[in-house]
Amino acid sequence: MVELYAGFDIGSSAIHCSVIDENLNVVYSPAPKTHCGQPLAVLKEAIWPELVQAINVTKLRSTAFTGIGASLFPSVFEGALYEYDSVTLARGIHLVAPDACAAFHLGAKDSYYFNISEKNGKPSILEWATNTKCGAGSGTLVEKQIRRLFVSDSGPSGGALPDGLFQAALREASEYTQAPGYNARCGVVIQSDLIHDQNEGMHRPLILAKLFRTVASNYVQDVIGSRCFDPDSKVVMTGGLARIAPIAEW
Repeated sequence: MVELYAGFDIGSSAIHCSVIDENLNVVYSPAPKTHCGQPLAVLKEAIWPELVQAINVTKLRSTAFTGIGASLFPSVFEGALYEYDSVTLARGIHLVAPDACAAFHLGAKDSYYFNISEKNGKPSILEWATNTKCGAGSGTLVEKQIRRLFVSDSGPSGGALPDGLFQAALREASEYTQAPGYNARCGVVIQSDLIHDQNEGMHRPLILAKLFRTVASNYVQDVIGSRCFDPDSKVVMTGGLARIAPIAEW
């Protein structure tokens, strides 16, 4: 019987789930679900029922957790396996892209850079860095501003950002490929500058383009720094902001 292993990443904004078999093949990896501050409820009522429908849970031999939202699980749930996301990210990237030499992660709260190598068949982190400024690759900041720019005061303000709204923001921002970023590193200051532009009547697509450029620029300056990369080497980008073309391409 094939044995299965499930992992749950409970982040600041969303929960990711993945199941691998004993041969390290990914057999189940659904789209992440936003938990809106209630990760346990979403895990129990949404993610687990879908997992039960997708795989034979009697074959599960172990489950493990990562992410800031699960950091206290070992102290509450006896026997719960937990590992820091800075470790699980590097391991996961090496599993799906063993020839990658570097990885950029832009999450809802934290951003990372990893210089990954291989030693005795296992991933080895030669160097890593994380953001020191809240505006250096913040998915929460981007999601909040997209919602604020598109949704009226009378509309819904919480919950997951609809994918259609997200795609609309990307289309609009693509109108301004050379937009300058905001000269700010803090998320609060970036939002203040953005609101000022909005109050001055600036075109929404330009505001979005400036926001995306700012987050990308801050990530490069704060996390990557002066590091140089071989243009022929493989680099992996992960995290919710990786799907935003203006950020990934910059």
